[in-house]
Amino acid sequence: MNRFIIGIMVLTILLMPNFIAKADIPGSNEPSVIGKVKNLPLNIITGKITVYYTNGYKDRALMLGQMLEEAKEFFEKSLGVTANVSLAVLDKSQWPQVDEKIPYGLPWMSPKDNLIFMPATNDEGVLLDGSLARADKIPPPVLEKLKSHNFTYIEAAQKVVDSISFHELGHIYIHAYGLKTHKYWFDELAATYFQYFYLYNKNPDWIDIWQSIGQITAKVETPKHTSLDDFERLYYDMDPDNYGWYQCMFEKRISEMYSKHGLSFLEKAKVALDWDENEITTNEKLLTSLEEIAPGFIEWSKNLGQKNQE
Repeated sequence: MNRFIIGIMVLTILLMPNFIAKADIPGSNEPSVIGKVKNLPLNIITGKITVYYTNGYKDRALMLGQMLEEAKEFFEKSLGVTANVSLAVLDKSQWPQVDEKIPYGLPWMSPKDNLIFMPATNDEGVLLDGSLARADKIPPPVLEKLKSHNFTYIEAAQKVVDSISFHELGHIYIHAYGLKTHKYWFDELAATYFQYFYLYNKNPDWIDIWQSIGQITAKVETPKHTSLDDFERLYYDMDPDNYGWYQCMFEKRISEMYSKHGLSFLEKAKVALDWDENEITTNEKLLTSLEEIAPGFIEWSKNLGQKNQE
């Protein structure tokens, strides 16, 4: 399988690790990410979120912009913070002109610019390639669950691609809220927690679809790497299917704890993890602190990759 044909669980949230463009490296002569976007012949929609989009995709740009504006308003009212957010909706020809390393159809976010990138189409691209590659392995109960929401499997996969935008928005509000995550794995889990927090309160049917599709990874994937230490070590150089499996495990942990902890988890984590950034943080230290907030983290981390995590 091509390295960029990604497992279904990547659709649940998740994105690949945030790519660091050369423009974000001090001393680089390349234009910034936002500079590259502004240099493209794009149309612009102004509002609470500025949306840059490829000509011919206004309807999709408006739809995604409205989705993110509603989520932005929800986060800001819930958390008492604000953040500037922009969105770029690019087609296959303009997508690589910003960063050619990121395959078309894989949502991502430029941390320096708070700029979220979404594909101008959700019926093609790397995530849909992954969906099609798994189409003959979907368990009948999953298909029935999706049918109960009036979705085919591919339609549901497309919907979940769009919902990844909330995960990307979560990365922005992690920092706006002042939550220190310390480790890559918790930064990803926290961004998904923001996504879950929004969907649980505003559109719980999306969670049902998300989880139905996510079940496939746990059943199909046999990951080579399963520890949090491996995730940290391989964050920028991990097999995409293995990365998708980790995201499945992050979502599973959230679904186990959310109904009991809700927003209070983020509130308590913000206080408990307010450590000096220069202080050495181990996974053990981070897990111990999270265990005090939401018991179960240590057992979850020990059982990653075991049958009871499926």
